[in-house]
Amino acid sequence: MLEKEEWETVLTAKGNDGGADVVAIANGNARLFQVKHSCGQLEITSSAVDDIISAGNTYQQELATPASLAIATNSVLARRARLDANHSRIDVIEREEL
Repeated sequence: MLEKEEWETVLTAKGNDGGADVVAIANGNARLFQVKHSCGQLEITSSAVDDIISAGNTYQQELATPASLAIATNSVLARRARLDANHSRIDVIEREEL
């Protein structure tokens, strides 16, 4: 998806990713993604929001540029998680958009 738009993407190390699963860079802009896969009808909780905010704080120094934050999921965010994401200006990409 991102590579089609000419973003250079890097998948982070599993388990020690600082909260980001994908780091994408293009034209001096950075974007961090927390990716959540869910089986069935389980909603994604606010822990995903907390993870990507933590990643933003961690990676900003390394990237030397502000990064936009996003959560991508094949499910949907729970109501509280959506409110938290909107409040923190985190882009949300849910199953219908993938």
